[in-house]
Amino acid sequence: MKGMKTKLARFTPLIIIIGAIILLVGLFFSQTSPATLPPAIVKLNAQLAIPLSPIVNASSCAVSGKVKVIVFHSPTCPYCEAQYPLLQQLKQKYGDQLELDYACTIAHAGDDILCQNDSSGKYMPYAQSLANVVQYRSAIKGTPTLIFNCQYARVALANPTSETTDLDKIVSALLQP
Repeated sequence: MKGMKTKLARFTPLIIIIGAIILLVGLFFSQTSPATLPPAIVKLNAQLAIPLSPIVNASSCAVSGKVKVIVFHSPTCPYCEAQYPLLQQLKQKYGDQLELDYACTIAHAGDDILCQNDSSGKYMPYAQSLANVVQYRSAIKGTPTLIFNCQYARVALANPTSETTDLDKIVSALLQP
């Protein structure tokens, strides 16, 4: 009996790793496919340089007549900094119909200190930023990543011209009833 327990103890880490791999593969393949997206999003995705991806098991935080965007933004990311004024232009265009919440995201060395000590007022509180990173970790594929109405994710382009056009199309489409 003792020999059996020793053998089982040797294989326990392997069993845990195999179980984790099976779980991850299951989560990967359970992602909502484009065929199950609403027709308006499928049509919109055909027009975008980078399409929106559905977020699995996300409850909608959409408010009628409003688009809420959580922007996962690193203070040391040049693409994030280039995108900031573009998002502010969209905020001016759409006014109260567009809510932008910036989650300070640790993407580079030193970001953790910058996020914790932010005095600019640009970012949501650090604890809330971390909670959002945990909630949407499967959708964040780098910075900047934008989450629209808690349902769709998009990693932004490095090309500001097409990014502005795409973001305007996304906000406009999500505001449609």
